[in-house]
Amino acid sequence: MKDLWIMLRNWIKERVPAPLVYACAFGVAIRLLHIFCGPIYAPHDEATLFDAIGLNLASGNHFALPGSPPMVTRAPLFPFFLSLIYRTCGHHFIAVYLIHTALFICTALVLFQLAQEVFLDRTVSLATVWLFACFPGFIGYTNGLKKEILLCFLLIQMTYLLVRAVKSGSLWAYCFAGIWLGLSDLIRPIGLLFPLWFSLLAFFYPPARRRAVFAGAAVFCISSWLVIMPWTLRNRLLVPDQWIPVSTDAGVMLFGGNYPPAQGSWIDCAQEPVKGILERAGYKPEDCLEPGPDRVLIREGLKLIAAHPATSLRLYFKKIGMLWLSGYSSSLGFYAPIQSRGELIARYGYSMLAFVALCKFWSLLILAFFGFGLYKALRSGSNAHVPMILLLAYLTLLHAVMLGIEEYTLPVWPLVMAYAAYGAARIRDKSPI
Repeated sequence: MKDLWIMLRNWIKERVPAPLVYACAFGVAIRLLHIFCGPIYAPHDEATLFDAIGLNLASGNHFALPGSPPMVTRAPLFPFFLSLIYRTCGHHFIAVYLIHTALFICTALVLFQLAQEVFLDRTVSLATVWLFACFPGFIGYTNGLKKEILLCFLLIQMTYLLVRAVKSGSLWAYCFAGIWLGLSDLIRPIGLLFPLWFSLLAFFYPPARRRAVFAGAAVFCISSWLVIMPWTLRNRLLVPDQWIPVSTDAGVMLFGGNYPPAQGSWIDCAQEPVKGILERAGYKPEDCLEPGPDRVLIREGLKLIAAHPATSLRLYFKKIGMLWLSGYSSSLGFYAPIQSRGELIARYGYSMLAFVALCKFWSLLILAFFGFGLYKALRSGSNAHVPMILLLAYLTLLHAVMLGIEEYTLPVWPLVMAYAAYGAARIRDKSPI
């Protein structure tokens, strides 16, 4: 028994080095400090819906708001995740925040293995985890009913398995990666087309190996779609005249993202022009996320792109900046309702303005190292980098066409951090450009 314990301890020491434990411990400590000593604010916007649906599910009811018919306007997995916590621990937000903290540890461990698999450098892997532990967005979103923490874990796990699949060529690895992608789609259906985009990987291989890569991409695609298929069929039974893979809301995102006055931000359905468009089509503005209005807004969004392609293109570049150049300081909850720098200074003073500037500088510094690390990775000729690069490019292009909201890219920021750590390591080693 003693020998078994020694073997287990040595295996843990080898797989989980002490610096990784320190990084995880620091990340947990700073998250607990934010949970118990940070600002307390009630769930708002989408979080109130998740909370209500989660409570309804925990009470044994169907996927809907209390007293309402079954809904197709929200992805299911995060409300089910909340319902499991509520059923186990009661309706206590603190339990959700602590589970988010545990998910940080799980994500950090997978992220370490992912960076190790791609960069083959323990220093880079440890630096990636430290960046992840300290990033304001992930600290802030721990203390809220936000789906980004769970989505981040699923996407990082999917990326790790996809890198393993690319390196080994194992169809089973592609299959398991697809399962994790399908689960992430049940939180936010952003990866529905990613397997098709991923098939571009085949062109990084010589013609003799492309058939095997296409086979892996096919398995990846089919397994991800099989995961969401039961929910798609459930939606089909509720809305017989329309296929809804996971949820609606693409219409508001597409129209708002391409309506010039909105400048790539969320657009209020109760205001013009959405209000007029829906009323002329025979729908109420408050039902803008329902299947019928959603289809109307998708058509109108496509018309905007076709009518003003140059304007839409300019908006796409602006939204890329909105997606990636935020410091995520607002996610810490200190000034969520504040819209201007003047209002921020009036309420909190210049110290908070300095904090905001520090968060933005931190993000820009990571992005600068990311750019150099990405350049070095592309020059390395290793195909292990391709899944990460394709995922970052896919999500950037997808949200450039839709809405430029900072939280949409938060779940893949750990991949940016990995390349930033790699870039810093190459500078440290004085690697030639």
